[in-house]
Amino acid sequence: MPGTRTYQRTYLPYPAGIDPKLLRVGTLVLDIFNPTQGKETDRFEFYEDLSQTEYEAKIKDLAGFSELIEPKGSLNFSASKEWGMNAGLIDLVHGGVNSQGEIHVGIEGGCFRRIEMQKPVKFLQDLVLKQPNVENWIRNKTTAGWAARLYNGSVKTPKIWVCTGVQLISKAKVRSGTSTGSGQEGGVELDAGLLAGGPPIGKPVAKVEAYHKTENHVDSKYTSEDEAVWCARFFSLRIKLTRPDETIAGAEEKSHAKVLRIELGEVEDLAGSGVREDVSEIHSGEEQDNGKRVAELEGLDLPTGGRFTSQSEPDADNSTIVIGEAPYADAVKGIAWSEFYEYDAYVDSLDS
Repeated sequence: MPGTRTYQRTYLPYPAGIDPKLLRVGTLVLDIFNPTQGKETDRFEFYEDLSQTEYEAKIKDLAGFSELIEPKGSLNFSASKEWGMNAGLIDLVHGGVNSQGEIHVGIEGGCFRRIEMQKPVKFLQDLVLKQPNVENWIRNKTTAGWAARLYNGSVKTPKIWVCTGVQLISKAKVRSGTSTGSGQEGGVELDAGLLAGGPPIGKPVAKVEAYHKTENHVDSKYTSEDEAVWCARFFSLRIKLTRPDETIAGAEEKSHAKVLRIELGEVEDLAGSGVREDVSEIHSGEEQDNGKRVAELEGLDLPTGGRFTSQSEPDADNSTIVIGEAPYADAVKGIAWSEFYEYDAYVDSLDS
């Protein structure tokens, strides 16, 4: 079983490079697997009014800033079938996964640049939370999640994630290969829409070559010229909900300075059902509960649940990283997106 250090060094790989301006260290997102997709309000882009050069200059002198540059490098990892399909490296007709349902991927590049905040809690406090309107965004998303759980019987709602590291690669060459009984050859141009996980938009951005190497091995590859984010590290915001009149008690709570405290908005039951059973934040035995809550941001969590505060930042070693989908996939499994979005849209409408 991998330890905490492994998980805190784990970066989530993407099937296509993401524009560095759209996924920066400091960006807040709900959907880590599709951080640039969906509604604009699903993310809070980090200082979006700054150019990439201005943004990097702003964070460069912060405590914990780390930049690792390699003139040439490579990343090798195993990816799921869904990842390979989104990358256009395999398809339903030809298959192309091994017996574990995975493909082996290698990304090589002309230049590797990894930007990482090694004191992410301090970074969150000192810069991310100082942005205009960010507290309101956190309040709205937390309110929508609370209301969805309150009125839908304790469904799982999305967490808020902060990007704490990005692996940038220029002139990336993506290769995949796995044992398979099928062979294919020829070339195809990947559409920009497909690379982003969406519908085709008719703009080829990378050349893909798929060829039959041996009788039982298929290799595929494509290239992308511009510097892009190919992997990113995320921690989730650890938010504890309390009632406004509750006092903080207990040794653990007292030892952790609260990063942020926000009173949530009041939201009516949109379905009129008023289901409130088995909601963990509501204390058993309470006959009356008006649903009012205060959100206390205590620190950051790993996707596997490991915790960090301003007094216990993660490991500062930036020399190696682990590439993997599994811990992130487990963290988002079973989210009731439709129930969440119903209340999210309502809360957003109150601001408009």
